Amino acid sequence: QIFETESLQITLDISVLRVSGRGPNAIAEVANNANILFKIACDKVKLDSFTRAGFRFIKSKTFPSPAHALKFANIAGTEETAALGKEGKKIGFVTSTRFESDSAGLLAGLRVEEREWNFMLPWESRPLFSEKLSGKSWALVSDVDYYTIGVIAKESLDVEMWVNQAIKAIQLYWSEV
Repeated sequence: QIFETESLQITLDISVLRVSGRGPNAIAEVANNANILFKIACDKVKLDSFTRAGFRFIKSKTFPSPAHALKFANIAGTEETAALGKEGKKIGFVTSTRFESDSAGLLAGLRVEEREWNFMLPWESRPLFSEKLSGKSWALVSDVDYYTIGVIAKESLDVEMWVNQAIKAIQLYWSEV
C-alpha cells in the first residue's frame, strides 16, 4: 500500500516499511513519520526485530550538458575507449564505493543522468500553446545509503534519532550534500 502527499510517501509492503520525503523539511518529516510507523508496526504486527534499517539521501544538481556536470564534479573523462575502438563513445558516468563496519554500512554513488521530458497537450489547448512541450537536461546525482548490518532488536532502535545521526554522518563526509 502506498500513501502519498505532496512532500511525503509512505510505502507499506510485506517485508518493507519505507518513508520517503522531498522538500525543505523532508528529513524531519521522514524521521518523525518513520518513528511513528515503526512503533505502530512493532505494536500491531508484533515485530520484535528487524534485519535492516536504512537511510537513503539523494541529491541532484541540473546542468545543460554531461560535460558541465563532470566539470563541476572535477571529473575528467575521455570521450572514447580503446576497448570499443572509435565507435565506443562515453554515454554516461557512474561510480560508487561501499564501506562497512560490524554494525553499519555506507554505499555512496555518483552518476550523471540524462533527463528528458515530453508533454503532449490536449487538442483543445493547442491554440494557446505549442503542440508539444519537451526538453532535455543532465543532472549530477549523489546517492548515499546509510544502513545497519545484522538483526536489530526493536528496543535498541530509536528511528528518529537514528535518521538524524545518519544525516549528520553523511553530511560530515559529503559536505556538498
